[in-house]
Amino acid sequence: MFAFVCPIRHPATSNNYDEVLSLLKLTITSVCAQNTNEDFIFVVVCNEVPNIELTAQQQQKVVFLPVDFTPSDTNKGTAVPLDAVKFDKGTKTTRGLLYLKAHKPDYVFIMDGDDWINTNIIETTKNKNVDLWYSNSGYIVNYKNQTYIKKYGVCRYCGSTFIYKYDTLMALTGVDKITDEQPSQALIAEQLDDHLLTNILGNHRHQLAFYQERNLVVKEIPIPTVGWILNTGENHTGKDGGVHGLPLTPKFLNTFGVNHISLQPQNIDFKSTLLTKVDSFKSWGGWVFTDKKAYKV
Repeated sequence: MFAFVCPIRHPATSNNYDEVLSLLKLTITSVCAQNTNEDFIFVVVCNEVPNIELTAQQQQKVVFLPVDFTPSDTNKGTAVPLDAVKFDKGTKTTRGLLYLKAHKPDYVFIMDGDDWINTNIIETTKNKNVDLWYSNSGYIVNYKNQTYIKKYGVCRYCGSTFIYKYDTLMALTGVDKITDEQPSQALIAEQLDDHLLTNILGNHRHQLAFYQERNLVVKEIPIPTVGWILNTGENHTGKDGGVHGLPLTPKFLNTFGVNHISLQPQNIDFKSTLLTKVDSFKSWGGWVFTDKKAYKV
């Protein structure tokens, strides 16, 4: 079995929680569009069960797992400190991993609740000898402008870019030692190492070195993995995807299973196309020269 774990921010820290749920609906659609015969489950860890209408097929795959955790901060949106965001994501991810004990998945994809996932991701990562799959190539999607640009080294800045062998992740982080099936947020923080909780389970910059220094098998996912959705008004980074980009197309949307999105007619000139390609190439070069063994990639 393959599992997805998706922690959702607290409504109190959102500028517009209806928009958060609207983006989550698209993520659910994307995840459930996997081209695979393998069984999979999508666990959404949330503070309250959202009022989202699911299709019959989605109802078979999606589990809303409510937790009674307090808001990570008194601020909203981009004003929430990064440490608070990582702690909230790490503790919610922990609860999701504990829920999965009964399902015994082979792999778990920890992801954010607004990103889109390549529909071939499960079939592409079937090699059971790999301890950690990471995403190099993916796309930044400017949600408001309906444009995209291909980027490389996306595991540096997108939270939906690592697929873990479940048993290995549980052992490395110590989550497998937690006996309470529904631990409080305080108990999780007490029983797990702070670095592992916030930077491995709650972030995405330390995974490569953490796994490589333990001589575990780390491989790049050989297809563009993710559509990193920006310019929604709810992204913690506050980024909008940059100036350049190509218009979204039905073919592009189909890669992520969200081809029902209504697209606005757009014209793009040769100069804009060229500059988009240049930006993409620069990101490729930047990743080539990135130290993949650095403590924080």
